[in-house]
Amino acid sequence: AAAPGSLPVVKLVSPGSGPRHTLRIEAPVGTTQTMTVATQVDMTMGMSLGGEKPTPTTTAVPTIALTVKVNVLDKSPEGNLHCKLEFTDATVIDDGRGNAMVVSATKDLVKSMKGITGDVTISPTGMTLSSHLDLPSTMDPAVRQQMSQMQDSLSNVSAQFPAESVAGGA
Repeated sequence: AAAPGSLPVVKLVSPGSGPRHTLRIEAPVGTTQTMTVATQVDMTMGMSLGGEKPTPTTTAVPTIALTVKVNVLDKSPEGNLHCKLEFTDATVIDDGRGNAMVVSATKDLVKSMKGITGDVTISPTGMTLSSHLDLPSTMDPAVRQQMSQMQDSLSNVSAQFPAESVAGGA
């Protein structure tokens, strides 16, 4: 993973075998796609008191499934896609991860994500160039803070394609 504030670096280990192709994102203006992304997160926290080395505690968070509708609004001459986002569904998957208190808090957070809109600009190589979420002013302040942090990390979750052409097995 990239350090906070830095861009991810993609290193091609093997180009694969067979005919090679350059991987790029292309979509005509007006294209709409819906995708669901499920994430599992473990939170590790530690607190140092009086110079003592912190003892980290890890908490499992239940799996979160976000369904996002993406509509391509514009395409720059460089091929960058400016897209509108809408979270059309947001659920917590009952998979046994997390204690009852964590599950309840996660459900409250996730429930408020449904209907949030925003925009994102993605390069042809898959890098998130900019992103913004329109967070309602009526949103719970704690949830708003969590969503702001998520917005700040959106650029770190993009999967950039390698510059080199690749084949199967790359």
